[in-house]
Amino acid sequence: MQKRFSYLLLTMLVTAFSIAGCSNDSNSDPSSTVSLEETTENPAFLTPGYTKTSPSVLTSVYTINNETQTLNGDVFQSSSNNENALLVSEEGQLTLQNASIHKSGTITQSEAENSYGQNAALAVIGGSHASLTNTTITSSSPESNGVVVAGENSSIQATDLAITTIGDNSNGMDTTYNGQLEASNVNITTTGAYSAPVSVSQNHSKIHITGGKLSASHAVSPCLFSAGNLTVDSVTGSSQNNAASIEGGSVTWLDSSFTSAGNYGILLYETSDSTAGSSSFSSENSRLTATATDSIFYATNTTAYIDLTNTIIDSSSNLLLNCSGNSNGNWGEEGDNGAIVKLNADTQTLQGNIQCDSISEVSINLKNNSRLTGAVNTANTGDLVSMQLDSSSQWNVTDTSYVHVLKNSNSNCSNIISNGNIIYYDDTNSANDWLDGETIELDNGGSLTPMP
Repeated sequence: MQKRFSYLLLTMLVTAFSIAGCSNDSNSDPSSTVSLEETTENPAFLTPGYTKTSPSVLTSVYTINNETQTLNGDVFQSSSNNENALLVSEEGQLTLQNASIHKSGTITQSEAENSYGQNAALAVIGGSHASLTNTTITSSSPESNGVVVAGENSSIQATDLAITTIGDNSNGMDTTYNGQLEASNVNITTTGAYSAPVSVSQNHSKIHITGGKLSASHAVSPCLFSAGNLTVDSVTGSSQNNAASIEGGSVTWLDSSFTSAGNYGILLYETSDSTAGSSSFSSENSRLTATATDSIFYATNTTAYIDLTNTIIDSSSNLLLNCSGNSNGNWGEEGDNGAIVKLNADTQTLQGNIQCDSISEVSINLKNNSRLTGAVNTANTGDLVSMQLDSSSQWNVTDTSYVHVLKNSNSNCSNIISNGNIIYYDDTNSANDWLDGETIELDNGGSLTPMP
């Protein structure tokens, strides 16, 4: 997880809290071990039918292995390093109600094992399924995720789930290697560094949450992280970092509300080894409150799709969108790691400037009574910048702006309120032929004129 958020170059001392214990369940097997294929990429043990030929990677106090169990009121505890408190493996089926799962003890092997589910309080792997109701999960050590679902056909369905993690690199819930998780009425809190309450750490993995509350209190832990597919519906969340960090994945908000106090409200990016090719954020009937120190949206080293519908954005930042390269060192090669951003606003009010550098492109589409108050590409640095408005939408210009392409369903541009500012357009671009290379005087003393 730490490398996912490497842009925040902080060094921390970690205090690990220890909870000793063992399973109170009478059916527990303290020597339960699952033998696994030792591979470094998409391990064979995450796929049903793996061959048990190599040293153990996952061990657990209690294991449900290729069997079906229904448990009620049980308590599962582990304080050993590299060990799960509860493991469902090899197409196992678990129905768990009114249970408690407690985990302490860190990973002493490679960081990659964390994504396989090692050392999580609960891991569901190998085509297995767990159904959880009224379950409480706590993790008090570094590298100890609350819940991990890993592998093809592995899944969790949960209702009334409470998760707390306090160690670094300890997500609340995490899906990897095509794992799937669906939950309702969740309450997830993390306090450690690089610990998102909800994380989809691998492409093709999914999480869908309906109803709940999420909180990340550490300055380098976003509320949501996605390299796959993450949807939240009727969820509230808060973070001292970004509300969402999207690394070549997607995040969708429906009727939800998030607050963030990080550099950005929403970060869309890809690392040097990402292969997804695009990152996307969609929000409908939701709210983002951001005290962003940089920009509300930042896109870098990716093709980013931002779709906003009737979403309230409350921020002290005057920079709505920054699409540009970076010198992070892990987000593409500097000088060749710009962004291509497509921002679509539907029934949407937007406020703030849009910034684009020479290796980036941005297109803005305002429709269905959308409003943008701000300036676009004020430094004339963008490689390609376009603005499109339908006749019901409005651009309230706050400073000199440069757009290579302007499309407007209102041919007299009365829906552009200039406030005395000039908008420059590229009269050599065929998309602007409707302007005939002319200067159009706008309301309030400004004008639309060809670039010098």
